[in-house]
Amino acid sequence: SWGSSEMRHTRLPICGGNNDAPAYFVDALKAGARFGVIASSDDHATLPGSVNHFRTPPYSLPFVNGFAHKGLAAVRAPRLTRAALFEAMQRRSTYATTHVRSLLDFSIADAGMGQAVAADAALRRRRELRLRLTLQTTKQACVTLMRNGEAVDVRKLQGPAVTDSVNEIVFEDVEPLETVALRDAPYHPAPFAVYYIRVEDGTGAHQWTSPIWIDL
Repeated sequence: SWGSSEMRHTRLPICGGNNDAPAYFVDALKAGARFGVIASSDDHATLPGSVNHFRTPPYSLPFVNGFAHKGLAAVRAPRLTRAALFEAMQRRSTYATTHVRSLLDFSIADAGMGQAVAADAALRRRRELRLRLTLQTTKQACVTLMRNGEAVDVRKLQGPAVTDSVNEIVFEDVEPLETVALRDAPYHPAPFAVYYIRVEDGTGAHQWTSPIWIDL
């Protein structure tokens, strides 16, 4: 409802304006903090995930802060119980979506969303990053691979088959891990790289995966 705190300049600017302080999600990742991702709206309409058209009093100016696509926290849990949901959130087994109930599954080697994996010789040379996703109400999407808070690859999905099946995208990062790793981060001084994926679909909705960390 109030914008995206992913980074400084996005299509969903924060209510009240962005600033130049290192106060965004990508800044936390670069500093070595390890968070999962959710999208939850502060909203008084009691309609979680619903479209809100921001009603205004008669003859007044439109309300310019806020977005119609509300955030939802998606939790990957083995059972629909309170204990299983909180255990999954503690594992960072989560992703974020605005309004649409899209399914996301992001992995690197044997690591899933929210996990860290130690780099072996193969991961140091190249990394294969797999995304599986559904798109419910659109025939197109822009999928961006983020590494260490920066976009490194973009793929486009388009056509009727996009909404009729589970879409799979495989990214490949062939830059040596020692070359791209972040070092001496305040909250994680040992070298690491961190990846996540952002999806922007044809309706204006967004999805974000929780990150995956590769430790050297």
